[in-house]
Amino acid sequence: MITPTNSVSGTAPASSADQVSSPNGTLGKDDFLKLLATQMQYQDPLNPMDNTQFLAQMAQFSSLEQMTNISSGIDTLNASTRFQEAIQMIGHKLGYVRSDGSEGTGVATAVSVGDSGVMIAVGDDEVSPEDVTSVADAPASASTAAAPAVPAVPADPTSGGNG
Repeated sequence: MITPTNSVSGTAPASSADQVSSPNGTLGKDDFLKLLATQMQYQDPLNPMDNTQFLAQMAQFSSLEQMTNISSGIDTLNASTRFQEAIQMIGHKLGYVRSDGSEGTGVATAVSVGDSGVMIAVGDDEVSPEDVTSVADAPASASTAAAPAVPAVPADPTSGGNG
């Protein structure tokens, strides 16, 4: 750890803010704020940060925060779109590839969202929409066949239509 030799020189001690990084190696808005706060804390009081530099850094932070919010909104929109697309497959015959590489077919009966993302229930299988290879109308079965039409009850001619 580096210790300052002169507190007026602007030399900052090594701190956790000096070693800030996200798990994926990129800096986020929290990291930016920590760095800015550390910079402000250890600036030379006789030679403070230029106002234009400070404003530029604040503008960068604002832009970073807006991009983060947009990215989050796009992720939410993508998840919603995948869910809506999967719902439209319910009742259709799907061809799909299982996780072991074998192929399967069946009628989609339900859609769920969990830790694995959007999953479509096809028989005993849970299928990711990315694994669907074909979609077709489900064959008509006894349970989905159209019911015979019920004849309309003729109106009673003696009631005059008033009830």
